[in-house]
Amino acid sequence: MKRLNLLPAFNDLCHFLGRDRTSLLNEVLETYLDDAINGELKPDRLRGFAQALYAAGLLQIEDFDDVDVAIWKAQEAAA
Repeated sequence: MKRLNLLPAFNDLCHFLGRDRTSLLNEVLETYLDDAINGELKPDRLRGFAQALYAAGLLQIEDFDDVDVAIWKAQEAAA
């Protein structure tokens, strides 16, 4: 089994959120990035975070779907 690389999905999420983000969201994203780089970010955690951002109105449904597909592709590539 290969190492799970969620960086592409994470980068998609950051792109969809744009640059106009709160400092708290930036801090959370930095933590997620560190975890992704270290291979500690789990698919369900990233997916749940994206769902929360969608529920809060910070992420469009189409963008959530793209992030979800990127997570799925990462899981398939690591299988």
